[in-house]
Order: sequence, then structure tokens, then C-alpha cells
Amino acid sequence: MSAVSEAKARLAAVRAKFAGKLRDRIDELAQVVAAAPADAEQVAKAIELAHRLAGTAGSFGYADAGAEALQLETQLISIRDGAADAPPWADVDAQLRRVIATKPPA
Repeated sequence: MSAVSEAKARLAAVRAKFAGKLRDRIDELAQVVAAAPADAEQVAKAIELAHRLAGTAGSFGYADAGAEALQLETQLISIRDGAADAPPWADVDAQLRRVIATKPPA
């Protein structure tokens, strides 16, 4: 096996391992967002989870998941900060569905 083939195989293994973690992280994010409208601590936790997801997903080849998580993080920050243009929770739920749609298959 050539060095390039070996590197590609290792990268594929790392990506596959991350896919399982990504599914778990998206599931956790969904649970926290579901509890967030009634709890400021959950909003803060959802922001943190979305931020971490946005930062790591693209590094492992899941750019769509990262981009959608970043949008969700931005919406949640607006809500936390009481911004005049903060989205309604229906928009947050719709964005969460977009994040969930990026979940890799099992």
C-alpha cells in the first residue's frame, strides 16, 4: 500500500469514527434545544453545543453540518441576548431540523 493510499485509509477511518460522534452530538443538541425555550441554562448549553459542532464538523468533512450548526448558534445567541431581531422559536426549530438533516447515516 502506498503512503497516499495509507493516509487516505486512515483519514476515512477517522471520518467514520467522527460520523458516530456527530450523530450523537446532533441528538444531544436536539434534546437541549427542545428544553431551551423554558430554561436560560439550556439556551446557554445549546449555544455551546452548536458552537462546538459548527467548529468541528467541517474539519472532518461535514461542512453542511457545521454551516447549519453555525446558523443555529447565531439564532440562539440572538435569543439569549434579547436582540430586537431575534427569531421566533419556530425558526429555531426549523433550523434545528436542518441540522438534523445533515446527520450522517448509521
